[in-house]
Amino acid sequence: MDCCTSSPKITKEEEDRIAKDKAMMDTQVSINGTKLKLSQMFPDSWAARDFYAKLQLMEATKGGKSLMDESPSSIMDLEESDEGE
Repeated sequence: MDCCTSSPKITKEEEDRIAKDKAMMDTQVSINGTKLKLSQMFPDSWAARDFYAKLQLMEATKGGKSLMDESPSSIMDLEESDEGE
């Protein structure tokens, strides 16, 4: 017996979670000019959650400056420019 055929219908909460996970996995990150989606770096949404949460936290602590931009600058360049000020 297949486990999926006997399972109950997907609830609205599960549909919302699946949609949020899909959007998270489609998030594009630019690291040193290389553009990658989270789905290319992690096998599933469970593995990507910690990285995504830390990325959001880092973005918030930089005063709203997006770390998910597409510029070729690296994180090291950002730290050096902050120290010089």
